[in-house]
Amino acid sequence: MKKFGLIITLLLLSVTVFSQEKGLRVEVKDKKKVLKDFVTVTGMESCGKDFFMVNDDTPWLYKLNNKLKPKSKFLIYPAGEKFNILPESLKPDFQSVACRNDIGELMIFGSGKISPQSDIIVKYNIKTATAEIFNVKEFYDVLSAAANLKRNALNIKGAVIAGGILYLFDGGTNKMFVYKLHELDKYLNDYKECPVPEVYNIMLPRVDGKQIRFSGADAAFDNNRIIFTATIDSPDNSKSGSYLGYINLLNFKDNFKPVCVQLEGKGNKMNIKAESVIVKKEMSGNMAELLIVSDANEKAELLTVDMSILIR
Repeated sequence: MKKFGLIITLLLLSVTVFSQEKGLRVEVKDKKKVLKDFVTVTGMESCGKDFFMVNDDTPWLYKLNNKLKPKSKFLIYPAGEKFNILPESLKPDFQSVACRNDIGELMIFGSGKISPQSDIIVKYNIKTATAEIFNVKEFYDVLSAAANLKRNALNIKGAVIAGGILYLFDGGTNKMFVYKLHELDKYLNDYKECPVPEVYNIMLPRVDGKQIRFSGADAAFDNNRIIFTATIDSPDNSKSGSYLGYINLLNFKDNFKPVCVQLEGKGNKMNIKAESVIVKKEMSGNMAELLIVSDANEKAELLTVDMSILIR
């Protein structure tokens, strides 16, 4: 089996939260630390004391301990059990994982890009290590219709659960879909009318004529902010660099322009493709540790980065 590399990037986020925020400062502090034993990872989440990872072309959910050492893996897509790498015809294209800490459950989302095999939601119970699989083409049809998208334009790349609300991030169009979680639960449990999400257009910047697009997201600071990663859409994303930003959930609106900066080390852009981000630990109300998962150079690396919000 061919292995693909990933980069796990550890960031130190130093933030003072005020209403007049005007930018971010990001600086890589430590040398890269190579991590082993990982395949390509497209989605990552922390829940309790453990970390979980998914890949877009494998049927497994991977579990790691708090030192990022592999512990176990769980089959969450039985149709692909016989394959280590899934053929395109079976690929669920798992890109996003969100944690429901209150009930110890993960929600794992297919991208919806390849219908119907990626029109899938998995609920994974951490305590019992069991998965409930929902083939929900209707749900993804409703997403694309709500945003006036062609069906093959949908590409869900990030999922966040915060304050009873589910936020889904489309990496094709930079749309943010917002659901009340209890309404989605009712739909999945009863298969009755599919709820229609609120849709927000998030205005990420363009760089040298190329559009930056969402690649991952997680909640931070009492669920009032969403930290996100983004990449430039190009034939070789890793050479175009990656970006880190945040959305303030207390004041966002349609056509919102979030703070977004390029990941740099020693003044130079980092040639990585950021796939996902999680908030590992928050400290003193204004600092946090983040993990960024990236594919680049066919190896896994750990970086420490300082990030601070600039105040007017």
